[in-house]
Amino acid sequence: MSVTATRRRKPVDRAPTSRSSRRAAPLVAPQDYAHYSATPWASLLFILPLLLLHEIGIALYGGLPPASEHRITAFVLMARFFDRVGATAPFLPAMAIITILLMWHIATEEGGLARGGWNIRPRAIFAMGAESLAWAVPLIGIYYIFGPSQVQFAPAGDRKLMASLYLGAGIYEEAAFRLAGFALLSLLLVDVSGLTTRWATPIVVLAAAIGFSAYHLLGDVGWPWQAFVFTGLRGVYYGIIFIERGFGVTVGVHTTYDLLYLLQSDLVRR
Repeated sequence: MSVTATRRRKPVDRAPTSRSSRRAAPLVAPQDYAHYSATPWASLLFILPLLLLHEIGIALYGGLPPASEHRITAFVLMARFFDRVGATAPFLPAMAIITILLMWHIATEEGGLARGGWNIRPRAIFAMGAESLAWAVPLIGIYYIFGPSQVQFAPAGDRKLMASLYLGAGIYEEAAFRLAGFALLSLLLVDVSGLTTRWATPIVVLAAAIGFSAYHLLGDVGWPWQAFVFTGLRGVYYGIIFIERGFGVTVGVHTTYDLLYLLQSDLVRR
């Protein structure tokens, strides 16, 4: 029996059935969401608000006297790299990440002339935020296993500035250690050394995680060993999420964890 025939014979049942179907349908189909949210296009749409809030926060709180403008170390290192090659625009690190994601998307099947490849799906972007929270919460629990009581292990500084910095930390650090780091390590291990993907993948994840943990030691000689181990484990965690869920969700998990970490440290101090 065709749908058209059913509608002709029972017009009064059509509206209730339609409303019931809409209520039963999920906000985003799981299979479609899993694919869309892992694309560079969805990642770009997801991180743009974080980038904007980060820059607004830095503009408002990053130049508090007597300090000069505060920036994430990964941002500073990227800016220094561009300065070495003769490019000095203030927002080059952010523009570089945006450009990489756009070019990556264009290189994919969805990014060509494929229908729907440039769609903006607000529900999926919102779901990426919820997923990021779900993946970040367990890290707070694990933190208490490794987190010592030393004062230097807790974040210090103006809370508005710290929150603004954390909004950008996930973006720039994941761009450095997962986006660029994975690409470079994979090139060296797979394309140059001829190692199979099966063996290269865990090496890439672990090497990037160690680099991520060592990076957090820059300028801080008082970090306890528990902090180094925990940050390395976080790097492994982010690496697995990056492989399975893409850049955007990884940034979301990293950023959400940092903000929850800041929040719980404030609650502990009270």
